[in-house]
Amino acid sequence: IGYAALGRACSRSQEISRGMVLAARTLGVDLVMRDNEFSPPKALANLDVFLNERVHLVIEHQWSDSAGEVIAARCRKAGVPLMALDFIHPDSYYYGPDDAEAGKVSGQFLREWTEQNKRRPDRIIVIPPRGTSANRQAFLTGVRAGLHQRAAAAPSVEIITTDGLSSSDAYRAVRTALQQETPKRSILVAAGSDAYAIGAGRAAARAGLESGVAIVSLGGGHAGRGQLLRDGALRANVATFPETYGE
Repeated sequence: IGYAALGRACSRSQEISRGMVLAARTLGVDLVMRDNEFSPPKALANLDVFLNERVHLVIEHQWSDSAGEVIAARCRKAGVPLMALDFIHPDSYYYGPDDAEAGKVSGQFLREWTEQNKRRPDRIIVIPPRGTSANRQAFLTGVRAGLHQRAAAAPSVEIITTDGLSSSDAYRAVRTALQQETPKRSILVAAGSDAYAIGAGRAAARAGLESGVAIVSLGGGHAGRGQLLRDGALRANVATFPETYGE
């Protein structure tokens, strides 16, 4: 089996990779492992390695639409089945969260949080997961459905995008969005990853807005679950337990 990890710098990718290695050892499967380094050209180069090694299955963890199309076409031509992790690829077996349902659960939690705390949201911010256009749109559609399911009125959804994948990238983007906010405002944030949620939480704390901010993250890895135990703006995880992917 050829397995291409998203990137070593990502805690989610690290957890998935550890699970893959453990499962391969347990089952006696030969695992050819490469790191995509968040780079579409690197992902294509890694695919060359897998096809030259004549693997029986390619497990791909990469976020680019264009690279995904090329990878799918080359696997199809070589007669090698393709499994895509987290990010939808054409003609592949998909393994990962249902982004629409995860977004809907996120939106429902945020709406219920405002009801339980007797708050009317002043702003709703969504940081979609970095990935294919299908994943991002599904998450955003789900969040909107969950938020407005029973709400008579709510502010429009603001979308904040970042080119990076780290908590620092999200921190900078959300900090800019919150610069003019006052502590009495209620702000809801649906984050497409644990890293984005952690970064958004740091931005809320820096702005002195934690008490009025509710953040929910998609991911639920060790970092996200650990952050949830602290008394901060992160209120919930929609957990996918990445350490179990290898199972």
